[in-house]
Amino acid sequence: MSDRPPHEGPSDRAPDEIEPTLARARRAYELARLRRALVHALPSLALFVVLMLEGGARDTTGLVASLALYPTTVLALHLGQGAGAAALPALLFGLVPFVIVRVAESSGHVCLGEACVSWCLPACVIGGLAGGALVGARGRRERDRLGYALAAITLVVLEGAVGCRCAGHAGLAGIVLGTLAGTTVPWLAWRTPPVS
Repeated sequence: MSDRPPHEGPSDRAPDEIEPTLARARRAYELARLRRALVHALPSLALFVVLMLEGGARDTTGLVASLALYPTTVLALHLGQGAGAAALPALLFGLVPFVIVRVAESSGHVCLGEACVSWCLPACVIGGLAGGALVGARGRRERDRLGYALAAITLVVLEGAVGCRCAGHAGLAGIVLGTLAGTTVPWLAWRTPPVS
């Protein structure tokens, strides 16, 4: 016979000993998830850096949108499930409206007779449509479709808003409406069961 005491399992402990242990384990788990989200969201700071390098500190819309992108990405990644699954694809697909608008911005205006029109506002709407369609199509595979859609639309709009600053508030409205319209067709297709 051994002199060692029998092994104590979780069921052998008093409830007042288990709860603090479980609380510490839960805190450690959540802190590890937050650290992971903080690191994985770092690419979202790239637009802020680009904006600052080109002297965009004077532009409030672009500055606010680029600064809001990082904490929004961290939140989506930390929440996990559909929102977490949307974060990185939305950052990638959000580059579509940003790039489309930047190309349009560099092409200047189109003039027909005496009437001149900037390409910025149509580019915001078209970019939003494209970004929204891409995240909508990608979201078809997700089980938490609502969480995915909310996070993806928010991130695409924020990223596109950095580019749409050339059209002011109308550009912001254009990126929002374009992104919502772009997700409509894939979202309507979400009525069918998710693809396994």
